[in-house]
Amino acid sequence: MQRPIVLLKKKKNTLISTFVAPSVPNLGIMLPYTPLHYLLLENRFLALIMTSANQVDEPICISNREAQSRLKALPIIF
Repeated sequence: MQRPIVLLKKKKNTLISTFVAPSVPNLGIMLPYTPLHYLLLENRFLALIMTSANQVDEPICISNREAQSRLKALPIIF
């Protein structure tokens, strides 16, 4: 089963924080497609915020260590 990521324009006054991709006009939305996704969403979360940790024009992160290194410079706001 294919579940592509779909780009949707951001809307104001939603459950998604304005701090999520603040300088980007769209969000990539996907439906759950693995058992883990379904377990995480079952009665617990309305949405999961996920990132590839890739900045514009950078190569794809290929390890957790590389992703953590890139992400540690980003502000975390709860």
